[in-house]
Amino acid sequence: MADDRKQSLVTGLTSGSRKYIPTWYNFDKTGSELNLTAVTKNGGYYLTKSQTSGLEQHVQDIIPRVPYDFTLVDLGSGDCSKTRYVIDELLKRQQNLSFFPVDISREFLLNSTKKLREEYADSLVVTPIGADYQQGVEQLKQFKGPKLILWIGSMINLPYDVQVDTLRMISTIMTGL
Repeated sequence: MADDRKQSLVTGLTSGSRKYIPTWYNFDKTGSELNLTAVTKNGGYYLTKSQTSGLEQHVQDIIPRVPYDFTLVDLGSGDCSKTRYVIDELLKRQQNLSFFPVDISREFLLNSTKKLREEYADSLVVTPIGADYQQGVEQLKQFKGPKLILWIGSMINLPYDVQVDTLRMISTIMTGL
């Protein structure tokens, strides 16, 4: 475990009266599978259903219409099920798509992206990044050009100040033409 991740875990377990485990610690392959089951099979869990419904109904409006191609980035991509709506819409507008899914669970991510490669074949070039957001964003800095960056749902697992810091970090990979 990297020193900063280890320190984050130690900090949570030794904090004052409210000890905690950082949310990323729960998302190994098994944790990711359990989370997917929990958010898709639990009839009372509305967030995933709401996000999926919003994408189904409004993906054409969400993606800006521009005269150039996007590279797609998905932070916290999980099984990529919601991302497929965006992939499908972008492939209606551009011949090929480069896709960089970022997820903390490398093994879970590789399984998810294998399915995407099989389904989309040569029209989708998938480069999975098994890393936390900070490491993923650092890797993404080497790729230039316009990016459509998704951060669907996984943001709610972070404290507010971490959300703000992560948005600032994400802005460093946003490049123009």
